[in-house]
Amino acid sequence: MKTNETVVFAGRHMNLENLENLDPVQNAQLYYQYICNSIPTKSTLKYIYRFVKNYHPSIFKFLRLEDIKSLGKTLDELAFKENAHINILKILKELIKKIQTSPHNLTFLHPIFAKHCLLAKTYSYAKDILSYDIEDFDSHVNILDFLLYHYYGGMLAIGLSDYNKALTYFRRVISSPCEKVASAIMIESYKKYVLVSILLHGKKQQLPSYTDDDVYKNLSKSEHCKKYKDLENSFSSLSSEMNMNVIRIKKLSNFKSKNNKGLVKQTTRAYTRKVIQKLTQTYVTMSFEEIAKEIGLEGENANKIVERHLLSMIENNEIFAYINHSNGGMVSFYDDPERYNNNDTMEKINDCIKAISELNDKVLEYNSIINKKHIVDATKRMKEIKKNIDKTVSNEDSIEQGFEFPGVLMGLDEYNISDDDNERDFRI
Repeated sequence: MKTNETVVFAGRHMNLENLENLDPVQNAQLYYQYICNSIPTKSTLKYIYRFVKNYHPSIFKFLRLEDIKSLGKTLDELAFKENAHINILKILKELIKKIQTSPHNLTFLHPIFAKHCLLAKTYSYAKDILSYDIEDFDSHVNILDFLLYHYYGGMLAIGLSDYNKALTYFRRVISSPCEKVASAIMIESYKKYVLVSILLHGKKQQLPSYTDDDVYKNLSKSEHCKKYKDLENSFSSLSSEMNMNVIRIKKLSNFKSKNNKGLVKQTTRAYTRKVIQKLTQTYVTMSFEEIAKEIGLEGENANKIVERHLLSMIENNEIFAYINHSNGGMVSFYDDPERYNNNDTMEKINDCIKAISELNDKVLEYNSIINKKHIVDATKRMKEIKKNIDKTVSNEDSIEQGFEFPGVLMGLDEYNISDDDNERDFRI
């Protein structure tokens, strides 16, 4: 026993250099055992990556998905233990692509990968994974994996300023089927959903009709969501009244949130800019003071803040305007000079048409699968019904014959009935 412990100890702490001499394909099982029996550290990650890079399910048949899941858990623990969040991302991304049946397939490694992208603040590294919508998942994925991936994915999308995707991901978490109780993940997703809705659309967005009513009621009544619900109600309609816009901006500016400070600031800034954008649809020329009044700014720095907003919006093509600093600052608005008749525009249109076409094909495919399953199930049910009817009719015929010809049955000598006769008379 002591010898074995020494061997295991040696295997866990030493001899990893031997992996340099092992081929991860030819000696795959031995290579994997070395990795599993070693205490994972940052120095072992290069060996793990070498193995993962050469991994393929058709070659490494001894390796089950449970083993891959265990490896993912090991990497997760290592990242927290040694602050190696960024170090494990390359391995996780490679593993995800190796075990996926398609880019739209959700694996048990997705939430781990997304979580460490957040912790490492490498949002762009997750961009290619997030670019594919989830359409199916393997048998090892549970509801927690689904919820966590979409929650983390929504946060990553915010980091990438892809607010439409963030809204979609948070919506999926909130509308996921559950046991009529809003989980902590749903509560946090709801908070961010409210803020991103206001940021994008200037008002709350309705949840899908298939969202569980009990879950939505629980979210609305939750003490954790109360102030978010109040905020949501403040933006329940699109109003262009100056007083209402000022009230809303102040409400956002004074909104306190422990975990969403950055998102609240982005939302406040975005809504302020939406108000300024609407002004361009009504006015041709405005002074800085007039704009400041429309967005609820006061004090000696109000004009400077307005100018910063305007310059940033002009730079980002959010508005088209000319600033004149005479008379305390004036701004003239004009229409978008772009005629949208160039190659870039046509390319964007073609991309949109392609995306719609692919979506239509996917809907038809799902419709075909659903209809096929429905037909198969309906056929099975009809066969069962027919079988039951046949049994019932056969049984009724036997009973009817007994009553129609009582003499035949009653005239038989009960001691001389053959097996064949018995079987024939009582068979259903």
